Amino acid sequence: MKDNALEPALPEILPGIDISSALKRLGGNTRLLVRLFKVFCRDFAETTNEIKAALSSNKIEKAVHLVHTVKGVAGNLSAEDLRSAASELEKSIMQQPSDMVESRLEVFDKFLRQVIESLAYLESQCPGEVTKRSGFDLNIELPHVGSTDLKEAILQLETESMPLWEKAKQHLIFDEIYNFGRHIKVQGEKYQIKSMEKFGDNVLEHVNSFDIENIKLLLNYFPELIGKIKSP
Repeated sequence: MKDNALEPALPEILPGIDISSALKRLGGNTRLLVRLFKVFCRDFAETTNEIKAALSSNKIEKAVHLVHTVKGVAGNLSAEDLRSAASELEKSIMQQPSDMVESRLEVFDKFLRQVIESLAYLESQCPGEVTKRSGFDLNIELPHVGSTDLKEAILQLETESMPLWEKAKQHLIFDEIYNFGRHIKVQGEKYQIKSMEKFGDNVLEHVNSFDIENIKLLLNYFPELIGKIKSP
């Protein structure tokens, strides 16, 4: 039974963040949302300076990547002002040369600081350690199942898992990615395919640590995993 007394109490709205909307995206998982907020502070507090450094070194692709990442994360956290500012900044950087980059970077920094300050407030209300990112193991362990079970597992992968993967990869919304990871883990356990079970665990781990980059790597790798399971 879930112990509601241990759930952190959050306001519905903080400056720059619609918490009720963010909670809805995560199926009401307050603990996960608090963890994601803390990781955002850890990973993105210095993003404005990183973008400036990339632009000053004419590393346009890196600058675009930094802004694009914040845009996606802000959308998942329902930080709409920051998401919108990141979107406009991304367009300006990609349209080089552009005289709008500096002003839009100022707007971006304004809303980024607003979100960071709001999350710092939550940190003071819900203290706790956020662990550093961990890597993941993509080594394939061949399934130890009979041919009939393997055929059934492959059918499930093609008819159920692939649509979930396509949805998760296209939208990069955390509840969809979580559902996909959970589905793969359950299928791996059901058919005794350790590589699937491990893959699902990795997806869930990186959703819980808000690790966008490793999530993308895992999602990009999934078709290769399926191919190796189908052709042991």
